[in-house]
Amino acid sequence: GLGGVAHDYSQAGVLYQRAARLGEKEAGYYLGVLHLYGRGMPQNFALAAKLIRDAALAGIPQAMHLLGKLHTHGQGVERDYRLAVAWFGKAALAAPSQSALSEEASSARDELQGLIDTADQSMLEQVKALQL
Repeated sequence: GLGGVAHDYSQAGVLYQRAARLGEKEAGYYLGVLHLYGRGMPQNFALAAKLIRDAALAGIPQAMHLLGKLHTHGQGVERDYRLAVAWFGKAALAAPSQSALSEEASSARDELQGLIDTADQSMLEQVKALQL
């Protein structure tokens, strides 16, 4: 850990829960991350997604970005590429300009949107071919 102190994820979870109850928006995000990776508590994708979504709705850019990833992979939420694109876009706008998070979210949004556009175009061409 930092400064020679061992990581205690269980204690971190207790403290994040306490902070979240007191209204600390980022605490819910970090608690969600602990549940997502099963650090200090059982892995629970559904609870992780709920906590991360709540933090995203509260305006936490990291939560918006991670929620985009969860929708991309269908972890704890339904796989939904269009919703993932939307959350990546929100994260890119909410993060400090030209920060690593903003750049990563923009890149993920653009890459996923490109895949969606390609798939949409392919489907359109298949429908047109069936109509001939």
